[in-house]
Amino acid sequence: MIIRPFGTKLKAMASIVLGVGYIKTAIRNFLLSSPTDAEERENCPENHISDEKILLSQTDGLDRGILEKDAQIAALARDLENERRTSLHSARCYEQRIVKLKEDVSQVDAEKQDALKRLSALLSVKLRDNNPNIAKKRMH
Repeated sequence: MIIRPFGTKLKAMASIVLGVGYIKTAIRNFLLSSPTDAEERENCPENHISDEKILLSQTDGLDRGILEKDAQIAALARDLENERRTSLHSARCYEQRIVKLKEDVSQVDAEKQDALKRLSALLSVKLRDNNPNIAKKRMH
């Protein structure tokens, strides 16, 4: 299993958060850009009422957009947490496997050293038993 970086999902979450911030700023700017001239508002009460309806309609639409973005953020956060848990689990499994392999290597190395000692002992016996010169030197 390949451990994937979290960067892609974090970038997506950051984009969504920035989008939500942009929506909130747009609402604030729109509300602040309403007519400030009192005479203009007094002269056109119907326009003022229709402007309020439009503002409410747009605000509702933006609120829905914010809720959708919040839901996307929550889903991405859940996905990110699941991926983090999966990665941690994989890392633990790999660490356990490494420990097991190191133990196996140590065991094989110990067996190899034991076999080399036994082989050396056998070769030394064979060399002494079949070589009369070595046998004579031992007697003297």
